[in-house]
Amino acid sequence: MAKPGEHFEEKATQFLNQNFSTDNISFLKTETLDSSISDILVKNGNSSLFYIEAKDSRAQSGQFVLHLEDNDKFVFSSKNTSPEYEAREIINYINKNLSTYINVRQRKIDVPIDLEISKKWIINHYRKQNVKFVITKYNDEFVIFPIEKFGDYFDIETNFRRKKSGSHNLKKSSLKKTKNFIKENFPVVNIQIVDDTDLLVAFQKNFDLAENKRFLFEGDLLFFSKQDTSFFGDETTTFKIRRLSKTNNANIIFSISSKQKQQKEDLLLFKNSLI
Repeated sequence: MAKPGEHFEEKATQFLNQNFSTDNISFLKTETLDSSISDILVKNGNSSLFYIEAKDSRAQSGQFVLHLEDNDKFVFSSKNTSPEYEAREIINYINKNLSTYINVRQRKIDVPIDLEISKKWIINHYRKQNVKFVITKYNDEFVIFPIEKFGDYFDIETNFRRKKSGSHNLKKSSLKKTKNFIKENFPVVNIQIVDDTDLLVAFQKNFDLAENKRFLFEGDLLFFSKQDTSFFGDETTTFKIRRLSKTNNANIIFSISSKQKQQKEDLLLFKNSLI
């Protein structure tokens, strides 16, 4: 099952390789459902340089979870990977207007905060993933720009709604059973439990998981999350096993739509970053 935006990521990766690859520079689609890893890895030979975030002309661009505490205020979830201080102004706005948001459902509710607040959150979110540039489309033409200019190229809308999403490491208690299940049902080259937290799996380099990226095991929906480096050697591809969440949390979600054609100086910055 493809993740949202995957078709655009494939087209963007193809465009980058056709127009900007060299003997040393290449662009690799990361092929993972792990939201902590960006979309396209830029490589110089065997070295990783940085990531490019691929966003279609209309897309989502980050989110974080809030929990209702004592039915009188929303608080930042401890399961968020982003720091709480970056969300503080948004949470304050939600709680000052609690009657509007307290019964949040799956239908989105607008959060009309200052654009600078959402823009800063999005930029910091992608910087932590070593994202240097974004690729999108405007009027059906590819556009590339540095992450710092996110607000110049996108209109940003901040919404609050419930959403079923997210992924986590496997439970420690299920690591060994999941390992045995995968060994019996997939043509793995190697499989290991690492640091009592991660289950890493290796396939032959060119093996295609296709529709088997997700699978059910003991009531949990699990998936193979492709890793940038091979834990088991260059002739294999390494995946980490992740568990999709069953939760229905209230999320602040940033939605975007492209608004700007390619600026020459930003394209030049991108080309210079590859030298």
